[in-house]
Amino acid sequence: MSTGTGSLVSVIVPVHDGLPLLEETVASVEAQTHGEVERIAVDDGSSDGSGDWLRARAGWRVLPAGGLGTNRARALGLAEAVGDFVALLDQDDLWHPQHLARCLDALREHPDAPAAIGRRRTFHRRAELALSTVPGPTVRRDPWRWYPFAVIDTPSMAVFRRGSLDVVGGWPADRAVAADLLAWLRLGALGPLAVSASRTVGVRLAEGSRSAVHRRDPLAYLAAIRSSARDAVEALPPGRREAAAGFGEAILGDVARLLEALRDGGAPGGAARSLEAHLRGCPDGLVLVAVRFLGWLATGGGDGPRRVSEAALLGWPADAPRTGREMRRLAATLGGPAMLARARPAAFARTTTWLCAAESAFHRAAGLLGRQGDPLDLDLAASPWTTGGAA
Repeated sequence: MSTGTGSLVSVIVPVHDGLPLLEETVASVEAQTHGEVERIAVDDGSSDGSGDWLRARAGWRVLPAGGLGTNRARALGLAEAVGDFVALLDQDDLWHPQHLARCLDALREHPDAPAAIGRRRTFHRRAELALSTVPGPTVRRDPWRWYPFAVIDTPSMAVFRRGSLDVVGGWPADRAVAADLLAWLRLGALGPLAVSASRTVGVRLAEGSRSAVHRRDPLAYLAAIRSSARDAVEALPPGRREAAAGFGEAILGDVARLLEALRDGGAPGGAARSLEAHLRGCPDGLVLVAVRFLGWLATGGGDGPRRVSEAALLGWPADAPRTGREMRRLAATLGGPAMLARARPAAFARTTTWLCAAESAFHRAAGLLGRQGDPLDLDLAASPWTTGGAA
């Protein structure tokens, strides 16, 4: 399948009451330097005039949908798309003008890759966002390397080969939540994804975003993740499914017990030791991703950041050193020592708190310098669950 300048990319944007932010998103699609783009918006029951605004915009095809939900809206757009390549963009995210071009370059460089990924930056306001294209090699990443987690945050990062999506049954429309995890893993069973060196995707952090909504009920969201992780193993070669499913269920069960302990103010000891044991023999990158995922779920609001910091600096068992190290680093990113300075001054009698304070200062400096690293650069080894792995 050619990825030259004649390659048609179907861009699908599900829209639901997105009018305040939609103009920036639409403009980022229209500004793409790749010239062959089919623009499809799926108006999923908007009541704020988003659909009418899009219909008045030249170059867009607007499909009506009566409140199907985002993943069914994506699938509807996919069914109507005619391009050999498909890109999904959330209504509040943005692309660099060369996003499609760089992803197509990656697919041309790796003709067996089912999809290409553009790296992302998060932002609250448009003025904060600094996307860029940089020279550098495309790398290959097997999504199964991080099973049962996902380090590709959003479908907005991907350009898919249409044929690959068809092979895996299209976009998982039956999932209200965690469809993207299932999609990455099914595609990963076909082969590693191609990851561009360029940071061409802006992911907006907004109060009403799906991400924020999921974190209000983290255990419900985790249940959806567990369901997708269980179903994804059907894409694996026979003989590996049961082992992968057992590993994923054990890890996510530990995360669920830790979430409950953090929510209820209980000690993380038993669940922390279990997570440490289940991650024994796994690469450091998977330990980091597991703890980051736990932290993301646990810090969605209220006193979540303080509870995580207390668990990391005061309650994490010493015989769980690898997860404890990543928990301490997580507390550093949250400013944990400052949170505990008034509430739990006894914490400063511990060496780990002072170490965390130093790491917190380092984290702030790294953030200012833009050197915080990217999970997509972790774990170059092949996945134990697939025969493909990373090239």
